Amino acid sequence: MQVTDSVKWESAMKEDVDSLHANRIWKLTELPCGKKTLQTNGYTGLKKKQMEEKDIKQGSNLQEINSLKKQLPKEFEMTDLGAAKQILGMRISRDSKTGTLNLSQQNYIEKILCRFKMQDAKPVSTPLAIHFKLSKDLSPKTDEEHEEMSMISYASAVGSLMYAMVCTRPDIAQAVGAVSRYIAEPGKKHWEAVKWILRYLKGTLCMSLCFKQNELLLHGFVDADLGGDLGSKRSTTGYVSGILSKVPFDIQPIGIVSQLNTLKQMLEREKDGVCKIGICGLGGIGKTTLAMALYNLLSPTFEGSCFLSDIREKEKREGLSSLQEKLMKEVLKETVSIDNVREGVSLMKQRLGSRKVLLILYDVEHARHLEAFTANRRKNEEWFSAGSKIIATTRNREVLLRHGLQKEDIYFPEGLNTEDSLQLFIHRALVSDQLLAELGDLPQEIVKVAEGLPLALEVFGSHFGFLKEREEWEEALGPLKSEQHKDVHERLRISYEGLNYREKCIFLDIACFFVGVNKEYPFHMWEGCGWYPRQALEVLQHPSLVKIDKNDKFEMHDQIRDTGKMVVKEEQLTDPLTCSRPWSKDQILEVSLGNPHVHGVDFLGVSDERVKMSWKVIGAMPRLRFITGATKDAFEDEGKMVRLPGNMRWFSWSGCPYRTLTFHNSLHERLCVLHISDGHFQHLGSHSMVSE
Repeated sequence: MQVTDSVKWESAMKEDVDSLHANRIWKLTELPCGKKTLQTNGYTGLKKKQMEEKDIKQGSNLQEINSLKKQLPKEFEMTDLGAAKQILGMRISRDSKTGTLNLSQQNYIEKILCRFKMQDAKPVSTPLAIHFKLSKDLSPKTDEEHEEMSMISYASAVGSLMYAMVCTRPDIAQAVGAVSRYIAEPGKKHWEAVKWILRYLKGTLCMSLCFKQNELLLHGFVDADLGGDLGSKRSTTGYVSGILSKVPFDIQPIGIVSQLNTLKQMLEREKDGVCKIGICGLGGIGKTTLAMALYNLLSPTFEGSCFLSDIREKEKREGLSSLQEKLMKEVLKETVSIDNVREGVSLMKQRLGSRKVLLILYDVEHARHLEAFTANRRKNEEWFSAGSKIIATTRNREVLLRHGLQKEDIYFPEGLNTEDSLQLFIHRALVSDQLLAELGDLPQEIVKVAEGLPLALEVFGSHFGFLKEREEWEEALGPLKSEQHKDVHERLRISYEGLNYREKCIFLDIACFFVGVNKEYPFHMWEGCGWYPRQALEVLQHPSLVKIDKNDKFEMHDQIRDTGKMVVKEEQLTDPLTCSRPWSKDQILEVSLGNPHVHGVDFLGVSDERVKMSWKVIGAMPRLRFITGATKDAFEDEGKMVRLPGNMRWFSWSGCPYRTLTFHNSLHERLCVLHISDGHFQHLGSHSMVSE
């Protein structure tokens, strides 16, 4: 051996051969007559041991693997070096806390950068810039050009890039594929493109291939150009298939593929700046599904991404500054404290200006909902880096126009066609093939009533999903057909009418007062009323009338919530003396004046400074279960004497100005929830309680 490391190579081979002899892996034998030896680079005559290779690969659990590792040293000379740290030039790193494994070729890439004298090159942000128009016409044409290119190791550089591409850097696959076409006769422009890829690797040295220990899904992506090869005019198609981590939102993408394609085209219009589009339409038309689908599709390609949901409702409960904090945390991966919206805007400009961000603003109602998170286009400024995408959903087109969006920047979702509507309805109803054959045209009739509204289709599907006979379907279809108007509120009320008394009361309570509220306190109140809330909510959740999020807060689609409020309005129209859940300021003001219909009040929230409730009026509400005051003057001072009706289960007063509250009787002992937010109880007696 004449190579530099010949001594090391010889020593390693001798050690290997000695090990094979010691472990009796092979045995020498006479060469059969008339046969010739085979010249090989490895070892022959390997002796099979008692275990098969598949037993090693398919160890069913850690205990079996550890048992096998203990047996192997008895048969072979071997050393357990622990978990692998490197393989084929790839560095392996693990994080047990996050369940991730990373493969990195940083050292390898640094070596090829030095080899081709690109270690000090200026990094770039894309694998191949759009100004490269590569073709065979750029190949050398003169002897001088041929001689000049012969001094450049073009093929070696492309081969080095291919190894990185195959192992850990699929992000350079398209670029490497483009430059590899010209290995036979590369020109200067081709070499510039190779150096551009090296510059991209220089700027992304720390990038690695990451495997996550999560629930996995099979995904496939495909894209193509049109006549991208300037020489042959052929198109290039690329596809990626793989097992990826579970997407952020689990949605059913029925009938939205064409709409998603339209939205993606809209997002590609702005090449050099921040792209903003709006999705506008009535509740239940599918804005949420489209926004979630876009987020699933696009979020992995951005430096930071955030989906801000239910902005309209969360502003009322938490304030816009808390949503700004969430945006900063999602993008920066750190907690940032924000006291007010102006401070939040300033911080976003300072800290997110260099970030390419995907931001979804779901359910914006006012211009301030947009201006708290993104610059008005009329001001000619941006808060995020070029390439960022901002998508807002709303019912009100004027909000988007006032923010500087043009009409062509706003997408109006369409209702589902008959075929997609039928597919969504059957999917939601979980109809068996046998029942579907018996039903005949009944599903089509139901779909016709829904008129392509996805929300109605989902609710109807859940409603009919309980029915197992054709006769039951025909009977349930009658009310749907009898409703001649197109008002989806009335159609959704069909599900409401199928509830019992307890379920209806809980549904209306949530629709009018508890959307976005933690379930704990309402549960106590409903239990005190003897309504078995767990059982009732299980019924309400099945048809998607009510949902409970991961933080145990009630969720309800806007259309379903509005249906509940309309039911309450209709009660008052039917019986003027009944107004069970007044929520508007005018209704509450009427109640405070002691109008006759106060006898039917179940719920009362005093948040208007114009309203000052008299304990005498409150005492005249025998059905009152819940009352809350949001101002210090919510209740009149009558010697600090609190008079509660006997049916009261929840009393709350935010900003109570008194240290001591005295109850007129012992009825407060029936309370399930007592909340004085600006006080600290020191003593609870039979008739009084002390607060700070």
